[in-house]
Amino acid sequence: FASHVCMMLLAGCVGFNIPADLEQATSAKKMRADLRELMSPSFVMFLGVVWVMGTCAGVIANFLFVFLLELGGSQSLMGLSLTMTCVSEVPVFAVSGWVIKRTGELPVLLVALACYLVRVLFYSQMEDPWSVLLVEPLHGITFGAAWAAATSYAAAHAPHGMTATTQGIVSAVHWGLGSGGGAIIGGLLWQSVGARQTFRILAVVAGFGMLLATAA
Repeated sequence: FASHVCMMLLAGCVGFNIPADLEQATSAKKMRADLRELMSPSFVMFLGVVWVMGTCAGVIANFLFVFLLELGGSQSLMGLSLTMTCVSEVPVFAVSGWVIKRTGELPVLLVALACYLVRVLFYSQMEDPWSVLLVEPLHGITFGAAWAAATSYAAAHAPHGMTATTQGIVSAVHWGLGSGGGAIIGGLLWQSVGARQTFRILAVVAGFGMLLATAA
């Protein structure tokens, strides 16, 4: 943690000392106008979808292995599960561009949320820890396809000159508000209602995300 903070401070010092081209710098007034243009009702609903995906990812990443331990799962099982999720991303990332061009981003996000729904409902009913391997390949869709579609949608709807800012907003919503908040809320739910009920509540959240993806 300490080394991470030091490196971030160093990066900040370097960044602040890079000469700025004032002629090309975006004025505060134009920035506000671009943000108003970006934050259309459909884009806000899209950010809601991204938040739901981040929340699901945060809860699964932080608590699935804890649940597997409670069921008697071994470290070997956890390693194999993680390997399957990583391997499943490769072919999905490879074909995601082709799929997005033919279907659009929102249908891909809708399918990804449906896969999240299947995953968490399966976890909530799981008795044999090894059965988790049946649904872990869906990670390729819930992360690989979903993230490709999210970044593609952000790039397509970014105002001129705000592509990087738009991608930063999407990343902050997913990894910060979504994944980070999901870890906190998931922990509170885990303590109060238990693992299975937490996953069932997460299924409701995924269903809400599907409604947002349909309406966006």
